[in-house]
This record gives sequence, structure tokens and C-alpha cells, in this order.
Amino acid sequence: MAYALIDKGQTSIGHFGHTAKDNGQPVDDQTAFVIGSVSKSFTAVAIMQLKEKGALKLDDSVSEYLPEFKGSTAADITIRQLLSHTSGFSMAQGNQNQADLTIDKDALNRRVFVLTDVKLATTPGEKWAYSNANYQLLSRVVEILSDQEFGDYIEDQIMKPLGMDDSRMIDWKAGGKDAVGHRPMFWTKMRYDGRGAGRGSLVQGGVMSSARDMARYLAMMMNGQDDIISTASKAEMMKPASDVSPRYGLGWFVAPEQGFVFHSGANPGFEALATMRPEKKQAFVILANGGSGLAFGDTGYLRRGATVLAIGGPKEKRPGIMMKVVFVILAVLPLFVSGCRCYLLRYWPTCFWFLYQLHSVPIFRRPHFFSLMSADC
Repeated sequence: MAYALIDKGQTSIGHFGHTAKDNGQPVDDQTAFVIGSVSKSFTAVAIMQLKEKGALKLDDSVSEYLPEFKGSTAADITIRQLLSHTSGFSMAQGNQNQADLTIDKDALNRRVFVLTDVKLATTPGEKWAYSNANYQLLSRVVEILSDQEFGDYIEDQIMKPLGMDDSRMIDWKAGGKDAVGHRPMFWTKMRYDGRGAGRGSLVQGGVMSSARDMARYLAMMMNGQDDIISTASKAEMMKPASDVSPRYGLGWFVAPEQGFVFHSGANPGFEALATMRPEKKQAFVILANGGSGLAFGDTGYLRRGATVLAIGGPKEKRPGIMMKVVFVILAVLPLFVSGCRCYLLRYWPTCFWFLYQLHSVPIFRRPHFFSLMSADC
């Protein structure tokens, strides 16, 4: 894992462990991790840049930029509703293509086109629901208005101007210094060399970055200056988007009462958490190359607990033993059932012989019954 702490203009960076469990290469300031859904904030920055250039308005409907949506239930969704997850797409609809790991140039366009036939779960602007579908549409808007592939736009217009030299979009090939993902397997982790994302998923979780670069990115969001986007746009991103979205802004979760702005991220084998306290000029980001299991190998407590120690917040509860107990029961139950089944099948004739002796079931008196059961076993 690697972390960066920003406190009143000073940045501290730390790291532990190795880029992979079997290579002995230590993690350092420049090690790139997959940051998962923290990538959504980069997409939001891209949209705000296009808004400031006059290329779009946040309250324009998506069908103005994606004509294929005209006549669909999604035609009147606004850009703002996509950014704030109030479009009407459900979480399930946003995850329906998660297994599509294709990386050809047309992958995003195909995924977006499929959404034209999806019936919205709720009326746009009526309910908040976190959905990757929202950001897939946004990334296609970025491509059309910029005449650039989405990943190229993020690298050229956000990463390079900020000096994020260790960062890039997922390229599906682990670099020499990149962190390698690890997925949980009970009390250990199994190496996972895949990225867990296709080209159509770059928008929602395709950024790779180091602790050093993420510190630059978070500092930009809090610096109160006009740079890659204006101060006004930054402020708009980090406040509740609407009454329907009191806990989410534009690309960021928000907790106004405590003054926190944050986003977590998870790709297979990787997890991340980026948190800011803009009023205090504090931020903390933690990147891990180990994914969490349902009970064992949980990195959530590590990420949230370290954040609380660094910049405050509600005390993090230590995971209880019951989750582990339930997980073990669920894991062992199929083996137990299979074992019982095999035992019963093996001794099935004996069981029926016992019942036959009791004369409780007349069908057992047929002479061919036991030979049939033995053959089936």
C-alpha cells in the first residue's frame, strides 16, 4: 500500500510492502495503483472543463450530444443528473456489462448504444442511485465534444497539466514498477495480473495513479485557484448536487456536516480511498493492491481507519468475528451437503433395506428395486 497526507500545504508520502507478493520489489512514491471508482472524479473534471469552454451546459439533455438516445426513456436525462447519479439508471443496470473486458476502440460506443434500449428504473431526477451507466454516457459525451478518445483526453487535459507523471489510464499491461493486484482467498491473497476492466469501463474505474500524483490531484481540488478548472467549478463538484442527491456532488461523495469530500474505489485486486477536508486544507489518499473479501483479508478497515487517524472523522469500528463465522459456515455448507449426499448415495441400498424390513413403504417389496438403486448410485 501507499498513502499521501496533505495538511496545510505540507505533503507526506509513505508506503509499505511490495508491488507483488512474489517479486520482492518494494512499493515507492511512484508506484502506480488502479484507483477504481475514484476515477469518476476525473470524468467530472473533464465535463467541467468542457462546460467552461462553452461546449456543453450541465442542464442540457444527454440526447443533445448522443442523438441515438432520442426517443428513448433516457432522452431527457441531463448532464448534471448523470454526474450526480440521479438519472434513473439503477446500480444493476450500470453493472450489466461489467464482464465485458474487450479493449478494441469501439468498446465504449457499443456499451453506450446498448443503454439506449434500457428502460430507466426511475424517473430522471426522482431518486439517487449509484450507477456506472451514468459515467459511461458522460465519457462518450467527452469523446464526441473533444474529438479525442476518452483516455487520451484524461491524460492530455488533466494528468499532464498537473504533472501527474506516474499516472495514466489502464493499458492492460502491468509495467515494471506498477502494483499488481491481489484477490482474497480466506486468510491470504492470490495474485491477479489482470486489470479487471475493458475499454468501456475506463470512465468508471480506469485511472492508474501513485500516491505522489494523487496528492497533486487532491491539492488541486482544494487550492482555491483557477487552473485546469475554475474555483467555482471545484466548489460545485464538492457540494450536494441537489435535494435528491444530498450525499453526492459531481463526481464526489460529500458529508457537509463534517466537512468531508471523498470517494472510494475498487477494481479486482485493488482498493483506494481519497478523502478531503477542503475547509481545513487537509486530504488523505490510500492505495492498496489487495482486494477485500466478504470477511477475511478486509482492507476496508485499514483504509478507513488510516484516514481517521490522518485527518479525523468518526471512529472506525473494528470488524467483528461474526462476519468471519458466517462466511466459514457458508463456505463449508456446500461441502457438508455434498458429503452427506455422497454418504447417502453410497449407503442408499442399506437405508432402503432397513425401511423394507419395516414394511413401511410397499414399493420397496418389488424385487428389482434395490438393483435399480444400486445401479443409480
